[in-house]
Amino acid sequence: ITRADDELNGFVVSIDDITTQLVQEKSLETQHRILEAVLDSPITCYWDWNIVHDRIRVRPRFHDMLGSGSDATEFSLSSLLDMVESEDREATRAWFKSHLPQAEPVNLFVKARFRSVDRGNVWILVIGQVVEWDEQNLPILMAGCFIDITQNELAEEQIRLAEERLGLAMR
Repeated sequence: ITRADDELNGFVVSIDDITTQLVQEKSLETQHRILEAVLDSPITCYWDWNIVHDRIRVRPRFHDMLGSGSDATEFSLSSLLDMVESEDREATRAWFKSHLPQAEPVNLFVKARFRSVDRGNVWILVIGQVVEWDEQNLPILMAGCFIDITQNELAEEQIRLAEERLGLAMR
């Protein structure tokens, strides 16, 4: 602050306590790192579906799960369904469509066999829910995770076969 003769008469200091902001930023960074670790797990892959434009985005990890060698990270629902074994395709299609009338988040899941280039069929648990609606309460965005459950499915099949053999042996 200066006087009329331009001599310094004083000054103003403003101090803002940004401790809370820094703590919140640190917490968000931590949550982001945790989420990235979960999304980059060897058996999981995040996806989201822009329902209006019919574009499903996946992380590159999806193609590692399927051994496809592709690097495409965006495709239509029908293109995704083309990757599903024909016996599982209609149930998977119905699952994606069944959530659309919901006006609030509903967790849905479906198991499906996806065709793999180098691993035969890969069992994928598809989990997701609508996460955004428009002004008319129509869904516009769905998000979820693909989880590779192939090892679990193979183990369950071995248990089932062992139980059948045991049942036959006990007759």
